[in-house]
Amino acid sequence: MQKRDTDAARTRLAACLAEERRIEVQKDTLIAQMEENRTLLGTMREDVAQDPALWNGYRHWLPLAQAELERLDEALAQAEAESARARAVLMGRVREEEGTKTILTHHQQKQAQHAQRQEQAMLDERAQYHALAYEEL
Repeated sequence: MQKRDTDAARTRLAACLAEERRIEVQKDTLIAQMEENRTLLGTMREDVAQDPALWNGYRHWLPLAQAELERLDEALAQAEAESARARAVLMGRVREEEGTKTILTHHQQKQAQHAQRQEQAMLDERAQYHALAYEEL
């Protein structure tokens, strides 16, 4: 049961990290678009025949892109926090599983030692019986 819980915690952490990566990719893509548009408009300033529709489109788009970037920053912060929680849960599950394994290993060693002592006692008893039987002859 602990193994299943640990596996579920690993799956949860993997999903959280994938979500973080997805948001990071979206953010990187948006930043690249912003840089590309900024560069495009910078080169257009040098052009005598500037297209006012392009400038107006950029002026309307830029605040939306900045708002989206802020939203992505917030989403990334939340995803990182969720990943941290999932990581903490996983570490707890791993520690519990390791503790249980240690207890089981210790118990198995004790059982093996007890079985060895019983076997040695039986061998000693047989040896004494054979020694007594040999003396009587």
